[in-house]
Amino acid sequence: MKGKIGCPTQIVTVFGRLKNLLRGETKPLSAKAKFRLKVFDWHTHESPKYSANGKPDAKRMCRHFGLPRSTFYRWKKRFDKTSPASLENKSTAPKKRRGPSYDCGRASLGYAVGN
Repeated sequence: MKGKIGCPTQIVTVFGRLKNLLRGETKPLSAKAKFRLKVFDWHTHESPKYSANGKPDAKRMCRHFGLPRSTFYRWKKRFDKTSPASLENKSTAPKKRRGPSYDCGRASLGYAVGN
C-alpha cells in the first residue's frame, strides 16, 4: 500500500481545468494567442495535406507563416490542449532579482563616502 494514498495532483488539476472549460469559464484570448492557435490548427489539419507522408510538417508550416522553427517548437513545448490560455505571452521579467548591495561596515562607523 506504499505510495497509494490519495489522488495524484495532475489528475485533479486536469479535471479542474476541463470542468472550467465545460462551464465556459475562459478568458478571451489576445490577438497573439489567437494567431498561435491558428498556427497549431494549420499544423495539425492543413500541413498533412501537403506533406509526402501525410503527417504534420513543421518545416512547411513555418515557411507558410514565416516563423522560425525554434519559435514554433518553443510554443509547442508550452502549449496545453486543455487550456488555450497557455498560448498567452509569458512574463520576460527575471524570476529572481538581485538585491541592493550595501557596505554597512563603513557606513555605520561614520566615514565620509569620499574618504
